[in-house]
Amino acid sequence: MNRFFSILLLGSVFLLGCSESAVSDDDYMPTVSTSATGELHAIPDIAVINGRVQEQAKDAGDAMAAARKQLDQVIEYVKTQGIAEEDLQAAQILVQAQWHYPRNEPRQLTGYQANASFTIKLRDTAGLSQIYGGVIKAGANTIDSVSFEFSNYDELELQAIGLAVEKAQRKAAAGLAPLGQKVGKVVSMQVDTHWQPQPMPRGKMMAMEASSDAMAAPAQINVGNQPIKATVSVSFIID
Repeated sequence: MNRFFSILLLGSVFLLGCSESAVSDDDYMPTVSTSATGELHAIPDIAVINGRVQEQAKDAGDAMAAARKQLDQVIEYVKTQGIAEEDLQAAQILVQAQWHYPRNEPRQLTGYQANASFTIKLRDTAGLSQIYGGVIKAGANTIDSVSFEFSNYDELELQAIGLAVEKAQRKAAAGLAPLGQKVGKVVSMQVDTHWQPQPMPRGKMMAMEASSDAMAAPAQINVGNQPIKATVSVSFIID
């Protein structure tokens, strides 16, 4: 997730764009530019599960009916776990013909495959293993991925930006201090933030899948801290 924006303080920007011959000594404002990265770590509090149901049959209608039954079972299970409707998305069931291609012979229709994907947003990561196992037992054939998000990402992003700006100001001040000068007002600023939702390692997914057995205890999942970064490029007036 990348966000980029610029802040320009008009009045000073015009002076920066003028040639020296067009600006008098009284109007000229010397500037100092620097860049810095602010980084903080936080534990995601949302888990996103992406999975699929898939069924095969000789008849297209039978394949669709079987997939519909499996998907309905997954949806019903998710509802029993108190997950809100807006946190569950299910795609339409698609049916595709399955073909066999014998050598030197016309292709042969072997049946039909019906599949549909679903996405579950879990707002309590402590229950991830239980939901994961329950979805598989309910009829999900495949869990494609599990990733994590922050419910308060905007707030964390602003904190990272603040850290970056403070660091940039300190760097500029450190460069000017030996000259007996100080950092003044901001002339321009560019901000770039970055955070990439982290998928769960396949090993942890396999551990949860194994624990979906009725005889096994749910696997304990440690989500861990994830970094949110912001990089700023700032130009200051030199006082």
